[in-house]
Amino acid sequence: MMRRVFAVSLSLLLAGALAGCGQKTMVNHNRASAFYTLDQLQAQYTWLSDVAESWRTTVDLDAARHPTYGDLGAYPLGNGEIFGINGLVAPLGTVVNIIGPGYQKESGFHGACVPAVAVDGELRYLPKQSVEWVRQAGIVHSVQRDDEMALHVYDWVAPTGGLWYRLALVESLGVGPLRNVELIMAVNSPPDEVVPGRIRTIRGHSQLTLGVAGKAAAKPSGFHPPLRDDAPDEQLLANVEGMSHLLCPIGTIEKGKSGGKLFFVVLQAMESESKADEIARQLETDNLSGLVEAYENNSTWHKKGLMLGTPDQHINDFVEIQKHIVRVQQAAQGGFSPMDKYTFTWIRDSVGPVRFFLQAGYDAEVKKYLEYQYMGNARSGSISLNLGLCIEPGDNPEPDWSEAPVDRAEVPSYIVLHHYWYYRQTGDAELIEKHWDYLRRCIFGQQISERGTLHFHGDETYRFPGYMGFRAGLEVPDYVQLDAQSADTAFLFVAAADAMTEMAGKLGYGDQVGEFRAISDRIRSATERYYWMPDRGYYAPAMSDFTDEVHRYPFASINLRPIWIGYARPDDRQRSNVVNSLKYLWRPGGKLWPTPGFGYYTTMMWGFLTYNLAELDHPMLMLALTNLMDAAEPSGGFAEMNTPEDRPAETVWGQHRCRPWEGGINAHAVVHALLGPQVDAEANRISLAPRLAPDWQVFGAANIPVGDNRLDLQVHGSRGKRIYELTAHPGDSSPTVDLYVKVPARRVTRVAGDFTQYGGREADRSFELGTTTVHIADIKMPQEGTVAVEVSFEYEEPPVISMRTETFHYGPAKITGNPDTLLLTWNPVTYDHYHQEFGGRLMAVDTKIPWPPEYLRGLLLPSPGKLGFQKVLLDVETYPGAFRPRDFWTDGPCGQLLKEFEALGGTVEKAEATTDLPPSYLNLPREHG
Repeated sequence: MMRRVFAVSLSLLLAGALAGCGQKTMVNHNRASAFYTLDQLQAQYTWLSDVAESWRTTVDLDAARHPTYGDLGAYPLGNGEIFGINGLVAPLGTVVNIIGPGYQKESGFHGACVPAVAVDGELRYLPKQSVEWVRQAGIVHSVQRDDEMALHVYDWVAPTGGLWYRLALVESLGVGPLRNVELIMAVNSPPDEVVPGRIRTIRGHSQLTLGVAGKAAAKPSGFHPPLRDDAPDEQLLANVEGMSHLLCPIGTIEKGKSGGKLFFVVLQAMESESKADEIARQLETDNLSGLVEAYENNSTWHKKGLMLGTPDQHINDFVEIQKHIVRVQQAAQGGFSPMDKYTFTWIRDSVGPVRFFLQAGYDAEVKKYLEYQYMGNARSGSISLNLGLCIEPGDNPEPDWSEAPVDRAEVPSYIVLHHYWYYRQTGDAELIEKHWDYLRRCIFGQQISERGTLHFHGDETYRFPGYMGFRAGLEVPDYVQLDAQSADTAFLFVAAADAMTEMAGKLGYGDQVGEFRAISDRIRSATERYYWMPDRGYYAPAMSDFTDEVHRYPFASINLRPIWIGYARPDDRQRSNVVNSLKYLWRPGGKLWPTPGFGYYTTMMWGFLTYNLAELDHPMLMLALTNLMDAAEPSGGFAEMNTPEDRPAETVWGQHRCRPWEGGINAHAVVHALLGPQVDAEANRISLAPRLAPDWQVFGAANIPVGDNRLDLQVHGSRGKRIYELTAHPGDSSPTVDLYVKVPARRVTRVAGDFTQYGGREADRSFELGTTTVHIADIKMPQEGTVAVEVSFEYEEPPVISMRTETFHYGPAKITGNPDTLLLTWNPVTYDHYHQEFGGRLMAVDTKIPWPPEYLRGLLLPSPGKLGFQKVLLDVETYPGAFRPRDFWTDGPCGQLLKEFEALGGTVEKAEATTDLPPSYLNLPREHG
């Protein structure tokens, strides 16, 4: 097989000599100082060998099927000021999406930084490649190898500032030495300055300097990453032809030995004086102090937050990885941001980071975000979806929040819930009081219809799989159309209004309690009236804004919302909603469709499912948890959208990786499933509901947060007995604990322990689908010592629950009165126009609802030879209807139906008030024909 292999020795060495650093001098100098070996690293920094093996990306570029984007995993690094991602392009070890200083993309992304190695003048193609996390270290280790040699690269960033480190080492694996080894580091942004040992590039307001602790030649062009000739460039390569690069000779590497040099990337504002020479001099003598500093900073941060210990290291590492991924995507000013090609802090996308970080004990990070969110919206005088990441505090006057423009739905509810979750977890009333008028406006500024319903926001993340799939030519028969009325925004609104009701009562706003309760009750009443389908036992995800038609297909990201968002507890109705929705969505092996007829999905769907099954004590919980992690990238992060095969989407939208929104939601669900923490910090109280897989004998959690307090939990036992041990960290006020012991049994034979000495009591027992729950209430934790609860039970295998998907049937239309004219339109204005003319003789069908053609046939031709209406008015010329192709009403199924209708004497006319496209479809050229 042909490979891209290029001779580089003579021309590059001549360039080095002309730059004043001939080969012999360079080799001697580069060995004399700041030269490192793998043996040295492994002896001096033993923690470098502690890697998350099950979240390693491993590829063979010589495999029959070359790995593609969907096979790779993203390994991001950042410190709030600089950011980049390893692992997403070949060769692995390439860092892409480099940005800084600052996370706002107007500063400019700097492209890619690619490592390579030459031996005896030949650029080496090393096909066996991998990337992995060093646990708790904020360090990524990548390897390229063949049978003779390996190129190792360790990447990390300084805790603050604009410094990225790249320690590159060559290892001899063959039978002889590697002669004349030259380390190469390339960048693909056009160079602005190339001098010996340095390359500088400029993007927007930012400058990047690539350098090395040692001497190196610098070339403005000529480097091509070594890959197979048939490598899929459009998916994997992040280079332009002939990249600028540094060449650092390190001489001969003897058999079984290794050696390498420390490269660095410094990112600075354009107006700043370059720090590259100063950094290089420091790195020559500091003996990798930056490596130790990064490890100590990151490991200390991880250990102060929640840590899980299960027999499954895959799970333990998953939670830790998500902590890291969220952390590195919080900008220095405070905004959380999806950093792969995006930036900006998105209110909606911050739900995952806020909820997960509060659960994990990182209150300060969440408070910093909430203060930044408030400041940014105050600066703009409005409440909207996103903010830039580099807004500086100013002396702007406080806006009159009662008049501030507000997004019509969804986003304002999330803002309230961000603050409420923070208040519940921390008890910090001061922040809530400071933001009270802002939060109040978030409730009363939303647009509510006369019926008590709300629109979709219109930019919900789950919008994109269906809309972009349709744009790409896929069949999308039943996706939710976002110009309809939304059950989702109703669930969110009620949860937010209930949160305001609670906070108003506790924080001295008692005169407002009635207002919040009244508006919550109004929207809840309308939601139950319009969206609940008693004949199907679940909520319709959407409904028309001018008829009573509802979207009858279940939609996972909406039907799994009520319990997850706090709209309702897991009562009988919510159990019915979840179970009856899922029976149309299950796939083999416990996988899930987002909607019955379309398989692409946004990946937080798995978090919604896992959280719901935990709340319902459903036997499929552990399988859902496993499938959640199977849907992750090989690195443990999450793409924004997955294919029906649960891999990151490549060709239909997607290609946004390591997402803190989806990852935060999914990690929060995993912790909730295994630990079940629910905190009321104002009352200094926590409930825990630990769940163990049937074959687990041990389980633990450290640093469980309750406001300023912390708890540890250890569980150990056997199939018939478990012992739960709770320990409070020393503090001024130990919390009160409600422990929900969940065991796989119908019968619990004994509950014992010293919990009664601390006010604890057995409050309740319940049984649900193979699980008995024993509620031990009111344990007032001592400031020293451990409280034990011992439960003996008669073990039973968990029941097997059917996961087979049932066939979905849309059902017939409902006709009231005796209409003789049928209007097909998406627009309430068009409906009003014809309703004034026809009155009770008119029935309208909303084309925003993606009903099947059989539904319309039941209206027009209810039986052979019989007309259901005399006339049809069509408003479909510009907009054919939800996810309908242009020929749907001509040569397609409804076109044929209309011909049958006319053949029996019916009349079909074009509606006079033909309208433009619905707003959410304006970016879909397929609708324009």
